[in-house]
Amino acid sequence: MQIYKTDPSCRRHVLSALGEIGGDEAVKEIMALYEVDTSNKKQVLETLGNAGGDQVVQEIIKIYKTNESYKRQALTALGQVGGAEAVKEIIVLYKQDTSDKRLVLEALDQAGRTQRT
Repeated sequence: MQIYKTDPSCRRHVLSALGEIGGDEAVKEIMALYEVDTSNKKQVLETLGNAGGDQVVQEIIKIYKTNESYKRQALTALGQVGGAEAVKEIIVLYKQDTSDKRLVLEALDQAGRTQRT
Protein backbone atom coordinates (compact mmCIF):
# COMPACT_ATOMS: atom_id res chain seq x y z
CA MET A 1 0.00 0.00 0.00
CA GLN A 2 1.30 3.46 -0.86
CA ILE A 3 2.34 5.62 2.09
CA TYR A 4 -0.23 8.32 1.30
CA LYS A 5 -2.95 5.76 1.85
CA THR A 6 -1.75 5.03 5.39
CA ASP A 7 -0.31 8.36 6.60
CA PRO A 8 -2.90 11.16 7.16
CA SER A 9 -0.26 13.90 7.01
CA CYS A 10 1.07 12.64 3.70
CA ARG A 11 -2.51 12.28 2.43
CA ARG A 12 -3.14 16.01 3.03
CA HIS A 13 -0.09 16.92 0.95
CA VAL A 14 -1.07 14.54 -1.84
CA LEU A 15 -4.60 16.00 -1.90
CA SER A 16 -3.20 19.50 -2.18
CA ALA A 17 -0.88 18.52 -5.04
CA LEU A 18 -3.70 16.74 -6.89
CA GLY A 19 -5.84 19.86 -6.62
CA GLU A 20 -3.07 21.87 -8.25
CA ILE A 21 -2.68 19.32 -11.04
CA GLY A 22 -6.42 19.18 -11.73
CA GLY A 23 -8.31 17.33 -14.43
CA ASP A 24 -10.30 14.12 -14.51
CA GLU A 25 -7.39 11.81 -13.62
CA ALA A 26 -6.57 13.90 -10.54
CA VAL A 27 -10.25 13.82 -9.54
CA LYS A 28 -10.20 10.00 -9.67
CA GLU A 29 -7.19 9.95 -7.35
CA ILE A 30 -8.75 12.50 -4.99
CA MET A 31 -11.85 10.35 -4.69
CA ALA A 32 -9.72 7.24 -4.14
CA LEU A 33 -8.12 9.02 -1.19
CA TYR A 34 -11.56 10.02 0.03
CA GLU A 35 -12.59 6.36 0.02
CA VAL A 36 -9.55 5.50 2.15
CA ASP A 37 -10.39 8.15 4.77
CA THR A 38 -13.81 9.77 4.69
CA SER A 39 -12.93 11.99 7.66
CA ASN A 40 -11.17 14.39 5.29
CA LYS A 41 -14.34 15.58 3.53
CA LYS A 42 -13.61 19.27 4.03
CA GLN A 43 -10.17 19.05 2.43
CA VAL A 44 -11.47 16.80 -0.35
CA LEU A 45 -14.17 19.37 -1.19
CA GLU A 46 -11.65 22.23 -1.18
CA THR A 47 -9.33 20.18 -3.39
CA LEU A 48 -12.11 19.23 -5.80
CA GLY A 49 -13.09 22.90 -6.06
CA ASN A 50 -9.54 23.68 -7.14
CA ALA A 51 -9.10 20.67 -9.42
CA GLY A 52 -11.84 21.31 -11.97
CA GLY A 53 -12.51 18.85 -14.76
CA ASP A 54 -15.70 17.36 -16.16
CA GLN A 55 -16.00 14.71 -13.47
CA VAL A 56 -15.57 16.99 -10.44
CA VAL A 57 -19.10 18.39 -10.28
CA GLN A 58 -20.69 14.97 -9.87
CA GLU A 59 -18.16 13.95 -7.22
CA ILE A 60 -18.95 17.10 -5.21
CA ILE A 61 -22.67 16.34 -5.53
CA LYS A 62 -22.09 12.81 -4.17
CA ILE A 63 -20.43 14.22 -1.06
CA TYR A 64 -23.12 16.89 -0.70
CA LYS A 65 -25.84 14.25 -0.70
CA THR A 66 -24.12 11.90 1.77
CA ASN A 67 -23.36 14.30 4.60
CA GLU A 68 -25.62 17.08 5.86
CA SER A 69 -22.82 18.89 7.68
CA TYR A 70 -20.78 19.44 4.49
CA LYS A 71 -23.43 21.13 2.36
CA ARG A 72 -21.83 24.54 2.85
CA GLN A 73 -18.39 23.34 1.73
CA ALA A 74 -19.90 21.46 -1.21
CA LEU A 75 -21.74 24.55 -2.47
CA THR A 76 -18.58 26.60 -2.07
CA ALA A 77 -16.62 23.99 -4.03
CA LEU A 78 -19.22 24.03 -6.82
CA GLY A 79 -18.89 27.81 -6.96
CA GLN A 80 -15.12 27.46 -7.27
CA VAL A 81 -15.46 24.99 -10.13
CA GLY A 82 -17.76 27.32 -12.04
CA GLY A 83 -19.13 26.73 -15.51
CA ALA A 84 -22.50 25.69 -16.83
CA GLU A 85 -22.56 22.23 -15.25
CA ALA A 86 -21.82 23.60 -11.76
CA VAL A 87 -24.45 26.32 -12.14
CA LYS A 88 -27.02 23.74 -13.27
CA GLU A 89 -26.30 21.54 -10.25
CA ILE A 90 -26.43 24.47 -7.81
CA ILE A 91 -29.87 25.36 -9.15
CA VAL A 92 -31.03 21.72 -8.80
CA LEU A 93 -29.77 21.66 -5.20
CA TYR A 94 -31.53 24.95 -4.49
CA LYS A 95 -34.83 23.56 -5.75
CA GLN A 96 -34.41 20.48 -3.54
CA ASP A 97 -33.39 22.38 -0.40
CA THR A 98 -34.04 26.10 0.03
CA SER A 99 -32.85 26.24 3.64
CA ASP A 100 -29.81 28.43 2.90
CA LYS A 101 -30.70 30.77 0.06
CA ARG A 102 -27.82 33.15 0.79
CA LEU A 103 -25.21 30.40 0.46
CA VAL A 104 -26.75 29.17 -2.80
CA LEU A 105 -26.73 32.71 -4.21
CA GLU A 106 -23.08 33.12 -3.20
CA ALA A 107 -22.20 29.83 -4.92
CA LEU A 108 -24.07 30.91 -8.06
CA ASP A 109 -22.29 34.24 -8.04
CA GLN A 110 -18.90 32.55 -7.64
CA ALA A 111 -19.67 29.97 -10.34
CA GLY A 112 -20.71 32.72 -12.74
CA ARG A 113 -17.45 34.57 -12.20
CA THR A 114 -15.21 31.49 -12.42
CA GLN A 115 -13.82 30.78 -15.86
CA ARG A 116 -12.67 27.21 -16.50
CA THR A 117 -11.23 26.01 -19.78
